[in-house]
Amino acid sequence: MVNGTQILRAKGVGRLIVEFLYPSRLLFYLWLLLFGFLHTAQQAGPLSRFFALEELLQLAFAVCSITLLFAYAKIINDIHDLTIDRISNNKRPLVKGVISEDGARKLASILLILSAVLAIPVGISFFFLFFLIWGLSYLYSAPPMRLRRFWPVGSVTLALIGGGVFIAGTCIFRPNGFATVWVDKEIIGYLLAAFFVLCQIKDLKDIEGDRAAGVVNLFGRVSYPRMLALILYGCFLGMAFLLATRVGVEMGATVAGIVVCAATALFMAVRTRELAGLDRLFVLSFLFLMYLSGAWLFHCLGAYRT
Repeated sequence: MVNGTQILRAKGVGRLIVEFLYPSRLLFYLWLLLFGFLHTAQQAGPLSRFFALEELLQLAFAVCSITLLFAYAKIINDIHDLTIDRISNNKRPLVKGVISEDGARKLASILLILSAVLAIPVGISFFFLFFLIWGLSYLYSAPPMRLRRFWPVGSVTLALIGGGVFIAGTCIFRPNGFATVWVDKEIIGYLLAAFFVLCQIKDLKDIEGDRAAGVVNLFGRVSYPRMLALILYGCFLGMAFLLATRVGVEMGATVAGIVVCAATALFMAVRTRELAGLDRLFVLSFLFLMYLSGAWLFHCLGAYRT
């Protein structure tokens, strides 16, 4: 019989996993996975008559697998980012001492194993991409490579991880999703460029920590980091515009969303006192992607009705 101490311990582990999920980043990867899935379904016919039960189950396994893999990667990154986080992110579990480094490594190993097990039912192509994503995330965070230290190699690595998640999504609906992506190379190109830019913006809050740890931070090397943040965000909006028009979102809807996001970003840049506060550009970016996704689905369903 499970006693109260075991229940509390289980709740504590669950709370830790939630803290390591980091929703402002995880949601982007889940969006890439779902977009890959839905785009491939749309290629097969307007959302392929809303999927079969088997495909929906595979999608559910894939979402769980990618979520746990992200939590694993976040823990590994936090273990090797302690010097940075003590300065820039002092509320993270490892910095606060909520969990030890040894405990974090054990939790990461468990999450990685569970993630790999959940990847198996999705299919061989997805399983292959799972290992590719895991390998890139490890190279990004852990010695001896620790690609996070080098600009722009670290950002390119994160963009490739995002591209891998998108392709993994295409493989859920169609095992030869690689061929689907190859036929429509512009889409993966726009996605890689957009997420490369977003990966720059994420470093805004880590300027001092990166400097202390000897990590190259683009914002720590310019005189006007807010201006650079706005330029980079404008580049993201530009890539999102090209992606949206490529998949069929109406020009008017796309431009309207861009105008609102650009005005909001400018307001945030002017009114936010601390540079770290501009991390909210990630929230704004995700909301814009959700808006475009809704407009795209409306377009796809309209094509289906006609």
